[in-house]
Amino acid sequence: MKKILIIIPTYNEVNNIKMLINDIFKYVKNFDLLFIDDNSPDKTSTIIKKFQLKKKIFFCSQEKKNLE
Repeated sequence: MKKILIIIPTYNEVNNIKMLINDIFKYVKNFDLLFIDDNSPDKTSTIIKKFQLKKKIFFCSQEKKNLE
């Protein structure tokens, strides 16, 4: 069976990220989940990191916003 890679860019998604992660794990099977955060000033990355402790989630984040 093939594995799916789901890549999700995030920025200030603190109000949506929990529901999104839960829904993905509820409806999709055999996948890896990668979040790429654009240095959100809200707590998006904190929530993703908490989910990483319980589920197989990969996470990348920019250290600062690239405005070029």
